[in-house]
Parts: sequence; structure tokens; C-alpha cells
Amino acid sequence: MKLRREVTEVRRAYEGALLKQDELRAEVGALNRDVLKKDDKLLHLGRMVEVLSDGRKSAERGRAEERLHVRRLELKLNASAAAADLPDRFSALKDRARGLKEKKDALETQLAVAKGTLKEWEVEIHALREALATKADELTQETGEPVSQKVLYSFARAREENIALSLAAAEERELRQLN
Repeated sequence: MKLRREVTEVRRAYEGALLKQDELRAEVGALNRDVLKKDDKLLHLGRMVEVLSDGRKSAERGRAEERLHVRRLELKLNASAAAADLPDRFSALKDRARGLKEKKDALETQLAVAKGTLKEWEVEIHALREALATKADELTQETGEPVSQKVLYSFARAREENIALSLAAAEERELRQLN
């Protein structure tokens, strides 16, 4: 009788641990999805920063080339007696240099915004990774079995794929019902 009661108590405790484990896995899956989304956005922002940096460098090279070109034109002006159209050229080059400076300033502003956004995402991803580690530790403590973050990550990825497939199937059923 006492043995049956103990077996029943152990079974209830085990079922409770399984329920808690499922809840924690669901939370870990949500955290993993967030981490994946943030990682993708972080990669995208990193690429944007690279493009903006390249644009800025290109604009700076263009300005240097323009200055060199202006200097050459000035030398030609000093050497040439018939330079009636040089003021117009100079004015056009000056306008072009102004346009390049404005473009450079705009690119620098975009670069600063992208760097700020990148920093925010890095902070969020760090927090999500810490949360994932905490959940893995909690799951390890509750189940008594070691659970690595890689296992939780893989579990979450598989769960995301199942959810995506379920949503696709549901959408197809809805389309079939509409037709």
C-alpha cells in the first residue's frame, strides 16, 4: 500500500516535471526564434554599414579627384590666353563638388543611424542569448539531465519549421475551401 502511494507520488512528480519541461521548451523556442530574427537583422544592418562606408569612401575619393581636376584646370587657365569657357566649367565643377559634399554628408548621417541601430540589435541579441542560457540551466536543474544550448536551439528550429508547415497547410486548406 505504501509502495503504491510512493509510486503514484513519483509518477505525479514525473508528469509535473514533463509538463514543466514542455513549457520551458516552448519558451526556449520563442527565444530562439527571436535570436534568429535578430541575427538576420544584425547581418542585414552590417551589410548596410559596409555599403554606406563604401559609398562614403567613394564620395571622398570623388572629392579628391575633383580637387585635383580643379587644380589642373586652374593651371591650364593660367597657361591659356583663350579661356572664355573656363569660368563656366569652374562653376559647374564647383556645383558638382558641392553636390558630392552633400551626398557625403547624407551618407555619413545614414551610416551613423545604421551604427546606432546595429548597436541596439547587438544589445538585444546579447540579452536573448543570456535568456537562452538561463532557460537551459533551469531545464537542466528541473530535469536532472544536462541540456545544452545547442540542443535547445535545434529543438526550437525544428519547432519553428513545424509551425511554418502547419501554417502553410492551414492556408492551403482555407484556399481549397474558398475555391
